[in-house]
Amino acid sequence: MAAGTVAAALAGSWIHRIAGRPVLFVVVAVTMVCNVACALVFNFETLAVLRTCAGLFSGLMMSFSHVGLVQMPKPDREFSIVLGIQVVLGAVARLLHFLPPGYCSVL
Repeated sequence: MAAGTVAAALAGSWIHRIAGRPVLFVVVAVTMVCNVACALVFNFETLAVLRTCAGLFSGLMMSFSHVGLVQMPKPDREFSIVLGIQVVLGAVARLLHFLPPGYCSVL
């Protein structure tokens, strides 16, 4: 989370100078590769590096999404919708954590 915060904080100084779409595709691809690779490693050092890399690129994705939301006709409305979705998904994930084992075959 700290790496994502740093990436998002520093993105304001350079994000307006680049073409967003090609860079966004690379950022999403690297984030996906890092997250999938985390499931395949067995030592702590490699996991820490992969999680840091995934955090940095997730912060960049968050910056790109904020830029996209700000460019909408009603950015305050769009931000409130995104915030509501985040709260609902977080609440559902928290409730799923308290389900008894074997309640759902997916869990």
